Order: sequence, then C-alpha cells, then structure tokens
Amino acid sequence: MGSKTETVHFRVHTPNLLKEVLENLNPKKNHGILFIPMNAFRNLLAQVAERAIELDDPKLNCLMIQLTLYGEADPSSPDFKETMDYLKNNGGDIYAGEPKAPY
Repeated sequence: MGSKTETVHFRVHTPNLLKEVLENLNPKKNHGILFIPMNAFRNLLAQVAERAIELDDPKLNCLMIQLTLYGEADPSSPDFKETMDYLKNNGGDIYAGEPKAPY
C-alpha cells in the first residue's frame, strides 16, 4: 500500500433511498415501527423541496439537487444534464452527498 489517497464521491438519490427503506421494512423483525417516522420524514422533505423552489436560492438549489429532491436532478429526467450544468455553474458539487474522505 502506498501513501496515495483517493477521494470517494457519493450521490444521494433521497426519494429512492427512502422508498427502498420503506419497502424493505420487516414487520417480523419489528422494523414496521419505522414506517410512520420514515413516511413523515419523506413528506417533510417534500415540503422543504417546495419551499426551496419558492426561495430560489442558488446554494439551496444546489443542495436540493445533490439530494435529488428536485425531479430534474433524477438521472432519468430529460432535464438532468441541464440540472448538472446549473449545479456546476452555481458552486454545487456534482458528486452529491460528500464527504470527500480518503479511503
């Protein structure tokens, strides 16, 4: 092993993450107790995204894009490339969900 460090980047697709967590809760293992708070969290994030759209702050928009809380930030969106350009042009990190940690 050398002393070279690499930076690892992660994107967070928040809606898919929450959907997967909710779909894989196992009531037999008492995971079902998480359904209500996870659903409430998902709904709260949707409200935050709506408010962020109203505020139209570039830094906040970048964070919302990094969390894929705007539909255009979804890689399957036809507007994805334009959204990534917005992110780059407004100081956002196209590799959302840092930290940039050496591993």
